[in-house]
Amino acid sequence: MSKVVSSILGPLLEKLTSSAVEEIQLVGGVKDDQEKLKNKLEMIEKVLANAEQKQTKEEAMRLWLSRLKDFCYDVEDVLDEFEARALWRQARLTEYLTLKSKNYEFNNLDLIQLWISNGLIQSSGNNKELEEIGRQYLEELWSRSFFDFVREDYPFLFFRMHDLIHELAISVAQTELSNMKVHAQDISPKTRHISFPNPSRIPRDELHGCLSKLSRIRTIMLEDGSSGEFLLEMCISRFKHLRVLWLDYSSFDLLPSSIGSLKHLRFLSLWGNWDIKKLPDSICKLHNLQCLDLGLCMELEELPANIKNLISLPVLCITTKQQHFPERGIGCLTSLRWLLIASCENLEALFDDIQLLTSLRKMFIVHCPKNLKLPEDESNEPRSMLSLQSFIFEGLPELVYFPRWLEGSTSTLRRIKIVNCPKLRELPEWLQNCSSLRTLEIKDCPRLSSLPHGIRRIPTLTELWITNCGGIE
Repeated sequence: MSKVVSSILGPLLEKLTSSAVEEIQLVGGVKDDQEKLKNKLEMIEKVLANAEQKQTKEEAMRLWLSRLKDFCYDVEDVLDEFEARALWRQARLTEYLTLKSKNYEFNNLDLIQLWISNGLIQSSGNNKELEEIGRQYLEELWSRSFFDFVREDYPFLFFRMHDLIHELAISVAQTELSNMKVHAQDISPKTRHISFPNPSRIPRDELHGCLSKLSRIRTIMLEDGSSGEFLLEMCISRFKHLRVLWLDYSSFDLLPSSIGSLKHLRFLSLWGNWDIKKLPDSICKLHNLQCLDLGLCMELEELPANIKNLISLPVLCITTKQQHFPERGIGCLTSLRWLLIASCENLEALFDDIQLLTSLRKMFIVHCPKNLKLPEDESNEPRSMLSLQSFIFEGLPELVYFPRWLEGSTSTLRRIKIVNCPKLRELPEWLQNCSSLRTLEIKDCPRLSSLPHGIRRIPTLTELWITNCGGIE
């Protein structure tokens, strides 16, 4: 083949198999189109090799060959743009994380939800959920050593940004991000995301003077142990287009009722706040909220009565002191795809309409040690949980049998984890019909003495872990 043909098509075929085009596949669902284009270019490659030998003798062939070369150059320009967009996206995904300290451990749920909330992950009409696209992005960055894997505590994976990537991301971010430590430094009007490691150590007049110059802030992060009520109230009153309020391990007793005015807020996390006792009812006005994380809020007395109004909420994590959830509350959140109920020490019953959560993909009910009973479906036919992919029951001393409403998920379940359920006597027979099940983990269930006969023959099952469960081997 001539050097001309090689110089035109060689780079194109390389670009079609590059990581940048692979990343575009994640968003655009263009894998089939990529294969078709690759096949066409390989065919053109063969035609060109033959045509170049004839072009000096045939004028029409020479003209056609010239146009075909122009087309190939246009294709190369498009692929170059794909690569540029992929590099830009990777930089955006990582620069946002520099708001935290260099060695901070992020988990997969927070990472993906933060990306979604800031518009860094968008659907392209290929029917993939944003969380799935985010998971693929995370795996891609991990595979390229942008992140160091730290540990797994299913359903969470913990990562730390690589030191060199952290430094590079800071240089890329430039003025869009600011980490305010002891003193309020000058902040560029272009700043969109701010972290306050120790807001209580910054004088109020400095804070006021600094923040009054800003208007387009999208993210506020308060570091571990922060209170900063004055700061929070000021941010809520001034920055009406906030997307993210990350208040993990903060020590607020109350949130200001004005939080309900943040119509664009998509991510609100109070994870690990051991002081907050009550949430304002206005929080239920946040109709664009994508993630509400109340996990390990050990003093939270109850959920807001109108939580049912958060009809677009996909992710909910809960810890409360209440015995019963509000009627027609969580069960009305039909957009929920991820539900975590953890360390609810007084909880005696879940919501009876749990069967209405037909969009639920992941459900985790853990460490509810009192007398928690799971609701039963009184009908004879399972009608719900048709999309459930994984669930965990852990630390549930009153769990004796699986609720029947789980049977609707036999074709979608991929992972099941049962830990420390001392009264669990048997697993349901329908479990052997879980045609997509990959991982089954059962631990510390001493009364469980047998498994359904066909469970070891599930063709997709690759991991089966049984520990301290009677006589099961």
